[in-house]
Amino acid sequence: MRAALKTTILTLSFATLSLTANAAIITTTFSGGNQLSGNMFDATVFANPLTVTSLTVNVADAMGASDLEVYTKPGSYLGFETNPAAWTLVSTTSLLEATGPQVVDVTDFVLPAGAVTGIYITVNNAAAWNLSYTNGNGSNQTYTNSDLQLDLGVGKLYPFSITRNPRVWNGSIQYNIGVAAIPEASSVVMSGLGITAIGALIYNRRRKETARVEKPSNEA
Repeated sequence: MRAALKTTILTLSFATLSLTANAAIITTTFSGGNQLSGNMFDATVFANPLTVTSLTVNVADAMGASDLEVYTKPGSYLGFETNPAAWTLVSTTSLLEATGPQVVDVTDFVLPAGAVTGIYITVNNAAAWNLSYTNGNGSNQTYTNSDLQLDLGVGKLYPFSITRNPRVWNGSIQYNIGVAAIPEASSVVMSGLGITAIGALIYNRRRKETARVEKPSNEA
């Protein structure tokens, strides 16, 4: 039983390392220079589907409360900048009332492999909040790694109003390779503790049962 427990713990440890190894990031720029509610751009995913787990945005103005909304659509954003019916809201997350780069734990969503997905990232308090972005110049509008390519893009006034073009979203996309999200570290630890506790209970119970069987009988 002890060997089995050791195997379980080692397996959990290797699984955790494997999941962590599947996490990746792509970053555009944080140079700012201009601002509005948000940005639309295209993400072209290569061989593997990607699960987006968090975003880093560049907050220019922050007064009061606002959420970060994320929309996606199959295919390019081009031609759909003012068409809300074409977009699906996939995440709404409260923002901290602070300017500068801010990591946002969005609701996980999947970018399918071998496809272009339009992405719209925006604050929903257009009166008091803005995201920083950078004017596009042709040479600063494409960002690529081994998993995907970002083609940027336009600036938007929330929700689907004024469009400014070309504009480069400032930020990072954190994602997992594949469709399964990485468990939170606390979940992995608790799972490990749970497995260990169950294993220990089974081990102690079997020891007691063995002791009862091996104990000399008092029967005549």
